[in-house]
Amino acid sequence: MRQGIQTNFPHEELKEYGCYFFDLCRWAELALGISLTNDQIINFFDIFKAQGFMEDDAFVINPVGVLNILCDGLRRFRSVRKTVEKPNEETYVVYLKKPGHSHFVLSHKGEVWDSLDPERPGVKDYRVDSYRVII
Repeated sequence: MRQGIQTNFPHEELKEYGCYFFDLCRWAELALGISLTNDQIINFFDIFKAQGFMEDDAFVINPVGVLNILCDGLRRFRSVRKTVEKPNEETYVVYLKKPGHSHFVLSHKGEVWDSLDPERPGVKDYRVDSYRVII
C-alpha cells in the first residue's frame, strides 16, 4: 500500500476515518511481505464489522484480532497496550493530536508510514499523544 492511500480511497468511512485500520493493514503487509488491494481492504473491513472487531465508522475495537486475521489468521499477536513512552519495538502505531483533530500513523524500523498524504499542509501541527504497541 502506498502512503496517502486514504486520501482518495473508494470507501467513504475508510476515507474519512480509517487511519488506524490502514495502519494495521500496512503492518500486515510488512509482516507477510504482501500488498493488499483496495478490494481486499474493503472486504476485510466488512468482515471485521460483522465480527464486531470494528464499528461502522472504522473505529477499531479489537486491534489484536484485526491484525491476526490480516496476518492469515495466525495468532502472532496477543495483546495491545497504550503507552506515552516511545516503544522499543520494531513496529508500533503512533497516535497524533492537534486541536480538533487526531490521526494514527505506523512506525516501522524508525520510518513513519502515513495513510494520508505525508506532505499535506496540516501535518506539521500534529504532536505525539501516545503509542499503541501490539505484541
